[in-house]
Amino acid sequence: MDIVDSWHTGPAWMDLAGGVGEDGVLRLNGSYSAPTGPDWGWQIHISPAEGRITMHNVVPRA
Repeated sequence: MDIVDSWHTGPAWMDLAGGVGEDGVLRLNGSYSAPTGPDWGWQIHISPAEGRITMHNVVPRA
C-alpha cells in the first residue's frame, strides 16, 4: 500500500509504504530529509479497533 503525506512535510510529499497487520493495525513508514544530516524516519499507525492514530519521528542512527 502506498500513501503520501503532505501535512507534515510542508510543500513536499512524503511517500509512505506499509500495510495492515494480522492485528488490524495499519502501519506506514516514510522518511524526510534533514538539511544538516541523514534522513529522518516517520511512522504512522492507525488502529481502528482502539480508535487511535499514533505518529512517531524516527531519529537516524549516528
